[in-house]
Amino acid sequence: MIRIIYCYNIVMNINVKQSDYRGAIQQLEKTVYRRGINYGLDHVRAALGQLDHPHIGLPPTIHVAGTNGKGSTIAFLEGLLLENGYSVGKYTSPHIETYRERIQYNQRQISARQFAALFTKVSLVDVPLTEFEQLTLMAFCFFQDKQPDFVLLETGLGGRLDATNVVSPCLSIITSISTDHEVILGDSLAKIAVEKAGIIKANTPAITCPQEADVYQVLKQKADAVEVPLILAEKANKLPPESPLQAAYQAINYGVALAALKQLKVGLKLPVVGRQVAHWGRFTVIKPSEKASDQRKIIIDVAHNKQGVSVLFETLINQYNVLNPIILCGFFNQKNVSDILPIIDQHAGKFYYCEFSKRAHRWDTIKKSVPKSMQWQLGDQFPPGEVIVMTGSHYFISVLKKRYAGLLGS
Repeated sequence: MIRIIYCYNIVMNINVKQSDYRGAIQQLEKTVYRRGINYGLDHVRAALGQLDHPHIGLPPTIHVAGTNGKGSTIAFLEGLLLENGYSVGKYTSPHIETYRERIQYNQRQISARQFAALFTKVSLVDVPLTEFEQLTLMAFCFFQDKQPDFVLLETGLGGRLDATNVVSPCLSIITSISTDHEVILGDSLAKIAVEKAGIIKANTPAITCPQEADVYQVLKQKADAVEVPLILAEKANKLPPESPLQAAYQAINYGVALAALKQLKVGLKLPVVGRQVAHWGRFTVIKPSEKASDQRKIIIDVAHNKQGVSVLFETLINQYNVLNPIILCGFFNQKNVSDILPIIDQHAGKFYYCEFSKRAHRWDTIKKSVPKSMQWQLGDQFPPGEVIVMTGSHYFISVLKKRYAGLLGS
């Protein structure tokens, strides 16, 4: 078990004095600093016992791990299931605007009242839980009560020791694996793959997409060890026409979603429209209206690792013919940006960096790696240019969306 603490003042039991939503959010935000990340299952298992094991009563659950593509794959699965008459519960992270985004039923966020009630319930267990552990347990309780036809469950970090990895899914999915969170997951693709492969379980088919050779070998070895098939999904020939996910690389994630539904024997009405696919922040293109005074095109993509940033620029160049765009980005200081910044530096016409939080990398640090970088502060107008690409940590995009809601839309 790996435990990372961002603050040494650990409070062993959270005493929730108010059950309203605002109070719950305040407590969760404090917990982020007090307890950091707990990469292990001991606390979750102990808490589940006190909550009467809500994870055992879950509907058929599709468990999704990976470095890139988890959210998009889940978005495709959710949209297609809804399009074909199924009810869907979804647990994802992190959020863009509100914690309630993380727990949804048929694309409706859990209500503030339900969120507060479940937070209070989970907070009463005699176990020191992290923010993610609390939210995971809340999701289990919520889905046990709602009983959708399917639950889509996204890992938070890794897989083997992720808080979600206590379920018995009907299907395991591992999306594209690349380097990220190396301090916790390992300093090589093979080591990271071992952690992701931890969600592969006996009696549960597993699906993956094309991977690096050493990654695929790790996944195949784990699948063979527990005697389940590892299904290699093919890249889709085309994307659903009304899906907002239209970047070419999404054909890989859509192919995984199609393979998953085929494995589950979910028949699809043809043609697939994709109208109910929703995933804001993954190559979201915001086009100006005719009446808008600001006629720039804004592209938002939460690319926050080497593979994600590389694919972002490939898409900009090959699919949209955008060369040397204006880049506005921000990264948490936990993020190793040494392999990200050179890619941005190579492709950016102008490079703007924002210290969006006390926990963000300082601009002085970025400046040393990218001398041409310029500082941009929250509250400033967006940099000039025909195309501006906003990228980086989810929380940076979250701050932008809240601060500039009128320009960035929904």
